[in-house]
Amino acid sequence: MRPFSITKRNKTAKFLNTIFCCLVVGALVINRGDVDGEMAKLTPYFYSEDARAQARFYVEALGGEIRNQMTYGQAPGTDEAIKDKIIHMAFTAAGVDFYIADTMHESPGRSSGFDLSLEFQSEEEARQAFSKLSEGGKVIMALEKQFWGSIFGRLEDKYGIKWQISTEAQNHTTTG
Repeated sequence: MRPFSITKRNKTAKFLNTIFCCLVVGALVINRGDVDGEMAKLTPYFYSEDARAQARFYVEALGGEIRNQMTYGQAPGTDEAIKDKIIHMAFTAAGVDFYIADTMHESPGRSSGFDLSLEFQSEEEARQAFSKLSEGGKVIMALEKQFWGSIFGRLEDKYGIKWQISTEAQNHTTTG
């Protein structure tokens, strides 16, 4: 991704993106104690060089749908060069809600210090998700039966997001 010069319109777009992201992040930390005892809802928010392609990849790999999207072009005064870029998109994959936006001012980088973890009820579902998410990426730890009773593996997808894929642990007893 090549950097572009910041014009007055790009500054406006950056400001609008910052405000929008603050509103979204602020919405995530609102006390939700009135909803089944939950305090907050955590929604992963990706920044991408191509939000449309990355969201499509997850929806196709894990099953789901793109629920809504907003482009920079919907904001007043947006530079023509960025009007089709995604300022915010909501999608569901594997039953999990995600947000994503095109990064406009810095590289999205690689995930570091955390993984996203998906736990499936069946081995078949876990293997299918692992296989599809690892396409174009790299396997960090093969998806295999583990001593604690579940299938588990780690991968980094082609967008640099690290995932842990597992099945529910089988009940087993330990002696001690």
